[in-house]
Amino acid sequence: MKSRLISVVLLAALGSLTACAGSGGTGDPAEGSSVAATAPAERIGEASEEATELASEAVESTEAVEDKSISSAEGDEPMKPSTRDAINQMLHPDKSGQAESDSDSQDPENVSGVRLISADVANMSLSKHIGGYDWSDARGFVDVNYPEIRLNTDKYPALSEKIEELNIGWTESGSDKFYYNVEKAESTKEDFSYSSYVTTELVRADSNIFSLMVDSSVYSDIEEETAQTRKSYNYDPQTGKLLSLGDVVSDIPYLSEVAAGLVEEKYVLQSLDQEKTAAFNKEELGGMIDSLLEDPQSDKFSWAIDNYGLRLSFIYDSIRQEETNILVPYERIYDVLKDYRYMDLPDNFITEVDSDVDITIPTEFGDMDFMVLPRREYDGYEYFTGDVVVRWNFREEEVHVDAYDYHVYLARMDGDYYVYICGAMEGGGETAICALKETGPEKLDGILSYFEPRPINPENIGTSQAYQEFGTFFVTKPYHIDKDGTLAENPVDYYYVNGSQFLTAKRDLTLQVFPDEKAEKSGEEKIPKGTKLYRYRTDGVSAVDFMLEDGRIVRLRFGEKPNGLNEEDAFYGVLYAG
Repeated sequence: MKSRLISVVLLAALGSLTACAGSGGTGDPAEGSSVAATAPAERIGEASEEATELASEAVESTEAVEDKSISSAEGDEPMKPSTRDAINQMLHPDKSGQAESDSDSQDPENVSGVRLISADVANMSLSKHIGGYDWSDARGFVDVNYPEIRLNTDKYPALSEKIEELNIGWTESGSDKFYYNVEKAESTKEDFSYSSYVTTELVRADSNIFSLMVDSSVYSDIEEETAQTRKSYNYDPQTGKLLSLGDVVSDIPYLSEVAAGLVEEKYVLQSLDQEKTAAFNKEELGGMIDSLLEDPQSDKFSWAIDNYGLRLSFIYDSIRQEETNILVPYERIYDVLKDYRYMDLPDNFITEVDSDVDITIPTEFGDMDFMVLPRREYDGYEYFTGDVVVRWNFREEEVHVDAYDYHVYLARMDGDYYVYICGAMEGGGETAICALKETGPEKLDGILSYFEPRPINPENIGTSQAYQEFGTFFVTKPYHIDKDGTLAENPVDYYYVNGSQFLTAKRDLTLQVFPDEKAEKSGEEKIPKGTKLYRYRTDGVSAVDFMLEDGRIVRLRFGEKPNGLNEEDAFYGVLYAG
């Protein structure tokens, strides 16, 4: 079998490609850090002699290669516990109408093979404008965002307990930061801005591993404070044990050596950025990676157990704070891998994959090699990605997709493999789809949307869509992979709004109000001037639901004029994206 080493030797020899680097960050709410816990991998390699021989053959045979979220923002008084309880209840919808995954229908101890664990992430927010109802008349703001992870199964009690500990830590840390900075803002007459964000990326969730990467950032103009941190949480779902890197690999210095070599190959030898190439010091980088891998509490490093390898995320340039995200394929570290279960994948899955990494896939027609390549072009001023090339089994057949600033996902569904390229393309944001067939890759019809958040379950892929009603807002629409790799929308009653968004009543308004999110019985009620209405959800065709701080729901119909007023006359905060 070809080693993935061939791809690196081949790409370095060609020297015409540039990879896209990711980024990450963390915060540890459980430790009560002063920085918010942030918001926003199957085969054994052959001997190196064989890899060198295969690389030579490849060069000869190759031509040119190129949540549902709501804002629980505060008013003038701190939110009461009962209000928090009401909003927390809103964040846990009835799941009875959704089909359970295989992992939910069987005890994990009795399952044969690997099963996906269904999970959601809700983004929570505490926000307040200082000195006014809206951005237009405020002298500053306090904005604290933090996540909540929900397992949609009760089959992993030990894991559930650990996840709840994370949730509690994030909630308490976020609340403390919010109230402290609101008090500080209101005690000073100066302009005041404070923001703290915790964002999570669920990398893998199945019966073998639950792997989570967390990015944290904080900004305060009063104290001139900026900070970015990162952390990772890798749990054994059966026992709830938080794994250390030493639990996964037996030789961390060897992992460091491999990682430094991959960074050199992927981000330097293939780079057209001469400044970066000239500044690169492999020995210095290797020493830095050594220190990060040996320090599990470092706020400059995080790691995850991905489907096709270990994903390492670290600060590459401590001066420019350049962040690097790299996948170390299991083939590269097979001899030091302690648990080969991590190489076992569910029957059906979807995972993000890196450019320029050769992945060997077992199919009904034999082991096949898959790779995605960015093709660099020069427009006279700078280099840019002209298109993305999908190569399947290193045949002559290739598919080209005109895209930049993209993410690539590989999915297996009912024995077939598909590639999804989400990026900025001609005609707007789009997801191109390629089926990996025995004869080569075949391009299919795409969709006009990005995947958001990162998908791990082919039965529940979120896509982002904008609505222009009472200002611009975005929702997550759920899809599943249908026959032939196309996407089909999952039927739901509501789409839930992404991010922290609210309107403020400019005057007293009489509106349709429901006592709770069930929205079964409503009546007209007076909404006083200054009331904040937090965007909550929409049915996508007729109305937008807003949540009040006490959990009641206000429904505004598309195109409605509250009290006969235009929306700008009725509310502060009606902002439209250009």
